[in-house]
Amino acid sequence: MLRLSGRCRSSSVVVTLSFLTEQLTCPVNITAELKKQNELLRLLKEQKMVLAQDGLKFYRPAGKKHEAFHRAGEFKYRYVRSGNRFGKSELGAAEDVAWLVGERRWFGKDDAARYAGLPRRPVRVLLIVENWEKADDVFTNFEQGTKLGKLFKYIPKDAFVRVESNHGGHVECIYVKSIWGGVSMLKIDTIVSFKQSPQSSESSEWDAIHVDEPIPQEMWIAASRGLMDTGGKAWFTCTPLIHPWINRFFIPGGQALNKDGMPSTFGKAWVVTGSSYDNQFLEKENIDDFAKTLSREQRETRLHGNPNGGGGLVYGEFDSILHVYSESPKGWTAVDDPPKNYMIRLAIDTHGRKPQAVLFEATSPDGYVYYFAELFETRDVSATAARIMELVGGRNVAQTLFEPGAYNESPVDDSCLADVFMQHGVIGEKAPKDLKRGIIQTQAMWKERSISGKPTHFVSHLCSEFLYEIDSYVWNPKKPDSPIDQDDHMMENLYRLVLTHPGFVDFDEAVTSFVPQADVSQVSFSVPGSGELRV
Repeated sequence: MLRLSGRCRSSSVVVTLSFLTEQLTCPVNITAELKKQNELLRLLKEQKMVLAQDGLKFYRPAGKKHEAFHRAGEFKYRYVRSGNRFGKSELGAAEDVAWLVGERRWFGKDDAARYAGLPRRPVRVLLIVENWEKADDVFTNFEQGTKLGKLFKYIPKDAFVRVESNHGGHVECIYVKSIWGGVSMLKIDTIVSFKQSPQSSESSEWDAIHVDEPIPQEMWIAASRGLMDTGGKAWFTCTPLIHPWINRFFIPGGQALNKDGMPSTFGKAWVVTGSSYDNQFLEKENIDDFAKTLSREQRETRLHGNPNGGGGLVYGEFDSILHVYSESPKGWTAVDDPPKNYMIRLAIDTHGRKPQAVLFEATSPDGYVYYFAELFETRDVSATAARIMELVGGRNVAQTLFEPGAYNESPVDDSCLADVFMQHGVIGEKAPKDLKRGIIQTQAMWKERSISGKPTHFVSHLCSEFLYEIDSYVWNPKKPDSPIDQDDHMMENLYRLVLTHPGFVDFDEAVTSFVPQADVSQVSFSVPGSGELRV
């Protein structure tokens, strides 16, 4: 629309156009500007047509971490754990289509990343999303414009073959021509579908699996069996709010990621932690506005991709850089061999079907505490007891704590697991059961600093189960003030040791009530009227 104010003469003429924001001074300039705008519109339409013909060629990674992901195609497993709006689904969809077509077209033909890790044949790719609504909205929407699904945004028009929909009308399979001949197929599955029918993910072969949302471990096990015959690959693109097993799968216990979230590698696994701020297509001011609506724990997960769980980490005060040691402390012969004058304590979380979990603690004369070893190897009590004796190395053990469940008596002979440990020489006492108070005191413990400003409690890098659990120990969003009760054996041991810590006791100078490890050869385990205790 053109509106002229007044007549065209030497005085200025105000021109209003729906697509212009500046003022022009005469009709001649108006005509020139109209031509310029028409040419711009023509170029935009032409660009849109080109993109529609082959969007994959014009895909551009949103940052250096995004590009690094695509260049790491030779790795069997890749994990992009990221905050919201990092662009994880975008890079995941581009990678999906590259596999279907057989090349990452946005890289030059002489760039090794164009074909890195891609089979030179048609492939079968599985994409796992949360539900069908999410699949429709993010990946398979046919609507042109900004709502176009990410897969159809990148599938070259001349390579597209057809789609298949399920009984609900949702796109379930997409078929695309491969440059190596034949037709590739991408199948979509959902977490909701798996929960309704767990067997649905079994018995299919896949060349690649793309996990776009955190999935239950059981679903991964079922789906990943399909990679065995093909030697296929997988990539996870998730904001790690739930299912902490994923972190453990990619990152070995005790191993640290590179600073600033830059790529880290662990054998066949490649991991990058992406922040919303890494996406060069987002305005920093808009991210800052969103950040103001979040708590500290939420910012760590939703902006920076750190796995804090739906309700946040229980021990967010724990810092692996400050609290984990990998070299022998001064005066130690090894990272798991404290000096003889240190006070040794341990806690045991007993199990029937899982391995016995044991956490060892050493306190120095000046009050520093080291969680220097752990056991999580076997259910066998005798083998666990033998390993305990080996690790304490003949030292006096100030205190051994058994979780309360170890005193549940058998209906057969009234014995209990604590009795069985005692029979094998490990003498202990019942630990308190006070999780809420234990968490509060443990949180405060991680904050403690010495006069020099250093932490007062440390964990050996060899305690892989401990380090996995503390990085995955999160509040249950459905049960306020309660952690998720899963993979928390060392965390149970930890809070019990913290609650009962007596301070350093020097056994050479003080008489204590603590019971040392027993010499089993000098102890009778007969129970009047019931015979020997049974193992």
